[in-house]
Amino acid sequence: MKIGISHIGIYVPEKIITNDDLSKMVDTNDEWIFSRTGIKQRHIARKDETTTDMAIASVKDLITKSNINIQDVDFIICSTVTNEQQFPSVAALVQKELKIPNIPCFDVGPACAGFVYLLAIAESFIKSGLAKKVLCICSEKFSDLVDWTDRNTCILFGDASTAFIVEENPETCTILNTIIGGDGTYSDSLQTIKQESGEHFVQMEGTTVFKSAVRIMDEQVRTVCEKSNKSLEEVDLLIPHQANARIMTSVADRLGIKAYMNVQNYGNTSSATIPLALFDAMKEGVITKGDLVVSPALGGGFTWGATLLQF
Repeated sequence: MKIGISHIGIYVPEKIITNDDLSKMVDTNDEWIFSRTGIKQRHIARKDETTTDMAIASVKDLITKSNINIQDVDFIICSTVTNEQQFPSVAALVQKELKIPNIPCFDVGPACAGFVYLLAIAESFIKSGLAKKVLCICSEKFSDLVDWTDRNTCILFGDASTAFIVEENPETCTILNTIIGGDGTYSDSLQTIKQESGEHFVQMEGTTVFKSAVRIMDEQVRTVCEKSNKSLEEVDLLIPHQANARIMTSVADRLGIKAYMNVQNYGNTSSATIPLALFDAMKEGVITKGDLVVSPALGGGFTWGATLLQF
C-alpha cells in the first residue's frame, strides 16, 4: 500500500514585517537578527484574521492548484496551537465552511512537530481502514502568542497555513516511513506563559532548545532512514522544521545532507514550516522526481519526529 501526499496548498498573510521594521519596535537590527536566525522577514496576519481563516484559505488554494474533489475527503485533521477559541476545533470550522458534514474532524497540538504527527496519524487511519482521503491542515497564527516587546522571541515567528491530502497512490510523494516521539520533562524549555493581562506569550530557553533540536533532529533522521533501509548517502535533501538557520545548518553538517531553507522569508511558522518548505522547494525545482527527502522536526512539549518521503 503506497500512501503519501497529493498536492499542497498554502496561505501566507499579505502583511510583511522585516527586520528593519522590528528595529523600530525593539532594540535590535537586521544584522543581529539574520546572523543569529537566518530570518529576514515574516508574514503577520491581520488582527481580525484568525487561524481558521488562514486554514480555510490554504484549503481553497489546495483545491485551486489540484484536481481534488474536496467532497471526497472523509477525515479532517488540523495541527495548531493557536486556535482562536477553545472549541470547536479549527478542523470542525473548516468542515463547516467546506460543507462536508458527517465525517470525523479534530485538532492536534504538537506545535512545530505537527506536520510529522499529522502524517503519522493520517497514514495510520488509512492503513486501518478508518479513512481513505485525509485532509491535513497546519495553521498557525503565532503573532498572537508573541510579546512584541521581547526581542528574543518576537524576531522568530510568523503566521502561515498549509493544507494537503494524504491518500493511497499519491500524486506528489510517498511516505516511506514516519516516526514520532516526545518527552514532557522538557515542557518548561518551550512554553506559553500567562501574563497578568491574561494574555499568553511564548517563553523559550534558547540554549536548551537549540542543543536539543540539533541532537534530536539528527537522531530522528538517522532512525527514520534506518527503519526505511536507506543510508544517509541515499537521501537527496534535508527539509527540516524551519525554526532557525543555525539549527538547520548544524543538523545538515552532522548528517552530511544538503539542507533546503526558506526560513528567511517566513520565520518560524510552527507546524506549517515543513509543508511550506516542501511547496517552495518543488516550485523552485529543488525537488525533482525520484528524490528522497527527509524532514525532521522538534516542537514544544518537547514533541519530535521525522518522515522520509519519496518524490
